[in-house]
Amino acid sequence: MKQIQIEIFLPLTDNNKIPFDEALFLETQDEILERFGGITVQETPYQGAWMHGGTLYADTLRCIFVVTDDTEKTRQFLRDAKERLKVRFDQIDLLILVKQVEWI
Repeated sequence: MKQIQIEIFLPLTDNNKIPFDEALFLETQDEILERFGGITVQETPYQGAWMHGGTLYADTLRCIFVVTDDTEKTRQFLRDAKERLKVRFDQIDLLILVKQVEWI
């Protein structure tokens, strides 16, 4: 079965630059760990920016990485998780990437 790497980018602050409580990240990490059995968290922040409705949003982000089987059940989990995370982190949208993985 093919495997994928999932990358979930979470903002460290809201749109007013107020930091999110660490408990939100821990809750999210626990959910992902419970579902997939393993995670890697990149705490060195990424910088990102995107446009929405003519407004520029600049974010500092933390990333959660997971490698797992590419199944429809996994994809549905990600679609559902994205909607939960948008609410949890008060976001218009949230970046989740899926990449094909080849083990060496």
